[in-house]
Amino acid sequence: MMALALGPGMGTLTLGRLAHFGRKAISLTFRPFLKNSSAGERMGKKVMILDYGMGNLRSVFNAVKEVGGEPLLVTSPDQLEGGKGLIIPGVGAFGKGMERLAPFEGVIREMAGEGLPLLGICLGMQVMFEGSEEAEGKKGLGLLKGRVEKIPTKERLPHMGWNYVEKIRDSPLLRGLEGGYAYFVHSYHPVPSEEEEV
Repeated sequence: MMALALGPGMGTLTLGRLAHFGRKAISLTFRPFLKNSSAGERMGKKVMILDYGMGNLRSVFNAVKEVGGEPLLVTSPDQLEGGKGLIIPGVGAFGKGMERLAPFEGVIREMAGEGLPLLGICLGMQVMFEGSEEAEGKKGLGLLKGRVEKIPTKERLPHMGWNYVEKIRDSPLLRGLEGGYAYFVHSYHPVPSEEEEV
């Protein structure tokens, strides 16, 4: 899952286009993000990608290059100072992800407070919420109101496979994209506490 905090007064977007299966889905998402949206204009061509030891870095790095961006891997909080936006990738568990993000939390919150674009992919999106059922008692970044909860289903988890993702409303992030199939591998999903978060 991905989330984009567009900044004050612009709302927040979460969507179900997962990119575990290659660059195409990521590039389809980043192309409008970089070229057509106000968020992309503010970021310019340099795109910071957070390397906190929990990410699908190579696919994100390649996708940013594919759409004409200049990816920059960030490994320390001081590298985020003065940044214009950030991609937080991630594969793994919520608790471990928050442990690894600890040195970056303050700077990420400052960026969000300044209205800079933040894009979270998979675990990177989950940690933007206030907490997760996967790691009770562990606080998330709290940039998005709500929690991440186990998918309520009698079906086997993790949920894996191709599913159709439907675009239900327009957003700067989704310009040029319509519905399509995406590959999912997850057991948890966001449950926002405010309707405009989705």
